[in-house]
Amino acid sequence: MQTVSISSDLQPTDGLLKRLLWPRITNQHDADLVGQQGFWICCVVGFAWIVGSFFTAYSFLGVLIGAVYFLGAMGIREHSVRAAVLMFFCLFFDRVASLEALLLGVQGGGNPRYGILATVLLLLNIRATALAHRWTSKRKASEMNENLEMPVPLVDKLANQLPRVLWTRVRYAFYPLAAIIVLSSITAMFWLPQMKQRQQAEDSPHELMMVDAAR
Repeated sequence: MQTVSISSDLQPTDGLLKRLLWPRITNQHDADLVGQQGFWICCVVGFAWIVGSFFTAYSFLGVLIGAVYFLGAMGIREHSVRAAVLMFFCLFFDRVASLEALLLGVQGGGNPRYGILATVLLLLNIRATALAHRWTSKRKASEMNENLEMPVPLVDKLANQLPRVLWTRVRYAFYPLAAIIVLSSITAMFWLPQMKQRQQAEDSPHELMMVDAAR
């Protein structure tokens, strides 16, 4: 039986900043760290959605979207490229719709500046997740063919053990929910100009009444 050195596999290849922006995957520890950072980015975004929703009239929708981000975090932790792509598009199209609402002067769109950093990190995380998925797949194949011993993963119940147990069960709910969020943001982008026209039509009679009253 051939044994892989565990100590060499537990040394990260890149520092935190490079791992966030343009990581390299050369060992199991790199793959674990990339999955963990994607997991925590999605958790932070999901938590922000839930907390922010309590200050609006759409708290239930905010909690639902936040829950989808938590489900997506589990998929990214398990190196699911589909989950990484969907999480990026969920946040990207939402920020684009918010920017459009701001430019059109439509209320309720939120501040598009919030979440820009998370959007960039989720975009870069797609490449990182794909590399981690590819490396892990090759490592599993090597383990089956050569009977190699895999290093012990990092002990973290929330970021490691929970996604490993739940992702195979929750992914069937995550994919359609994430797709609905993406389609809703795209639909909102097309509806915003019409909402602006309706808002102007409603404001016009009110402005005319104010002019008449002033006369």
